[in-house]
Amino acid sequence: MPLASDTELTAEPLRDTMFRDAAVGVCALVSTSGAADPTRRSRVADRIGAAGALNGFAAPELRTLFEDNWHRLTLDPAFGRAYVLQQVARVTERPAQARAAVRVGLEITAAEGGFDLREAAVLRECCRVLRLAPAEFGL
Repeated sequence: MPLASDTELTAEPLRDTMFRDAAVGVCALVSTSGAADPTRRSRVADRIGAAGALNGFAAPELRTLFEDNWHRLTLDPAFGRAYVLQQVARVTERPAQARAAVRVGLEITAAEGGFDLREAAVLRECCRVLRLAPAEFGL
């Protein structure tokens, strides 16, 4: 039996729902860090569907999950934040998935033209929840 290639070894752990939920959760947290802008929500949802690390999931599935998180965060910020951070924390014991989830958040934010202080603070909080050093990501 042939050995798996390097790309198969690195992509396989990124195909489970815990990673999907964490990565989309990071994006939702970052996108709602400022004013709730429906136009921005739509742009971020489109970018999530195109994110390379999430290509193992259907774009409509990712969009639905993002929209659900976004609505939770805007309708009841305290409860929504607790709920989404809990989704993010599910990959704490999986360092490769945790790093990839933060990278997806950074990738989506960078596509918006970089991140402001509020977005950087949210990304640092996600790093703390995931027990990662924010400096590892330039935060």
